[in-house]
Amino acid sequence: MIQQDLTALRARFFSAFDAQDAQVLWQGKPTINLNETKPYSRLLIEPGARELVEMGNSRTYLQLGLITLSITIPKGVGLAVGYDLRDKFDNLFRDWRSADRAISIRGSSDTLTENDTHFILRIRFRWESFRTL
Repeated sequence: MIQQDLTALRARFFSAFDAQDAQVLWQGKPTINLNETKPYSRLLIEPGARELVEMGNSRTYLQLGLITLSITIPKGVGLAVGYDLRDKFDNLFRDWRSADRAISIRGSSDTLTENDTHFILRIRFRWESFRTL
């Protein structure tokens, strides 16, 4: 069940994002050499709680989780490119439902932090799926 959700969420992301948008890292991707003078992104899909919501001949489970895109932007580049990537991610996932109608995206939140050399812009969506075994 969780693997179906991870595959669908990752496929949705990569239907719109590629290396030209920003260097993208994600779980399970081989290590790459980042060019830290350019923006880069980290995609994190975190399954959370799972609970049985319907019993019977087939059992239906509710799976909750978070999908986060962290965009790291060198201060010399400026925030505009980060907000463009943030808007693209937001437009891709806001109110989205998977083709099989199992996954739906709920509310989002944004944060902006910085260190000496980079801005870090994070956008996070809550997702849930209902799947029957």
